[in-house]
Amino acid sequence: MKFLLFPASLVNPVHPVKIFLQFAHLNHLRSFNMLEIDFTDIDWLLIRQALSLALLKNRPVHILRGRAFLERNPEYLPLFDDIAAAVSSIGAGMLFPRNESIVFEPHKAQSGIYRLESAPFSSSVEILLFLMPALFYNKVRSILYQRGVTHSVLSYPTGFVKEFLLKALEQLGFYASLTLRRFGFYGSGGGALESRIYPQEAKRAPIFSGIPCAISGATIYISRLGMELALEEKRLIAEFTGLRQDRISIMDVQDSDGCGNSIQVYIDLGGIHLILFREVRIYNEKGDRAFNKDNVPAILSGLSAEVNTLILDRLLPEHIIRELYPYIIFSGADLPHKIEAPPVIRTGKLCELILG
Repeated sequence: MKFLLFPASLVNPVHPVKIFLQFAHLNHLRSFNMLEIDFTDIDWLLIRQALSLALLKNRPVHILRGRAFLERNPEYLPLFDDIAAAVSSIGAGMLFPRNESIVFEPHKAQSGIYRLESAPFSSSVEILLFLMPALFYNKVRSILYQRGVTHSVLSYPTGFVKEFLLKALEQLGFYASLTLRRFGFYGSGGGALESRIYPQEAKRAPIFSGIPCAISGATIYISRLGMELALEEKRLIAEFTGLRQDRISIMDVQDSDGCGNSIQVYIDLGGIHLILFREVRIYNEKGDRAFNKDNVPAILSGLSAEVNTLILDRLLPEHIIRELYPYIIFSGADLPHKIEAPPVIRTGKLCELILG
């Protein structure tokens, strides 16, 4: 990773011993103000949101059982390592495991132009989502150039962020752009993203609740797995959802470092397109090939069930509500529906704990 801006110590040189003593004194004072985050049913999204909100508020946090979660779920270790590396690269503090916990002692994330990378079994999108809240509250635009995994089984595809999340955030006064320069699939990486995050503007608008919605189309992205598989996926999507096959497109991705398969269904939410998706696992976190075409029908059946539930109930999936929740709090808009779901309640309690 490479940080493009010069640290203040290079612009205004200070004796290194004096810097060390000031830093040690600051950390000693901050340790007394460390916020303890204790959730029994912790998951990766809660960990990432806790770190993101702590960076926004410049508040040291101690996430109990955070490291234990990572050890039980080793596929998330590369995400944590990449976020910790990003924190170090942009000079935003120190993030490290301690015993069974995770400790984050943040410094203010400054506006700037950053070049960041993600490992082949990680996600560039997760790094972006971690940094966005803090960068939104700066006075100057920030630009992120990222290389690595753009379509990860552990996160959202770039299309979800660009076409849905960022457009939903615009309604709440948060403006950003995302451009996919090159596909990078889980297990091989090599992709490229460019994003721009602008200062937040005061704005309050209603967020999705009881909205009319309908399937508007689907796209199958496939790389180095054969067109036969893509055609079978197209047939299954049409069968499971009732979507006409002429509304389902296939994109043969040839400019990528490895195999990949991303299936995305577009739901029209009154002008904004929500993307429900499945990233087909080609490799496991150890790098062993894990793809089995016999699993594809079950994968698409699960995706179709999620699509049909959304259309019938007109309620956003829990993980999407959780992703939007902090921004709704920031803007003062009405809270989302389905707040009785335990994972959403935990995200709400986290926001209350850190944001006050």
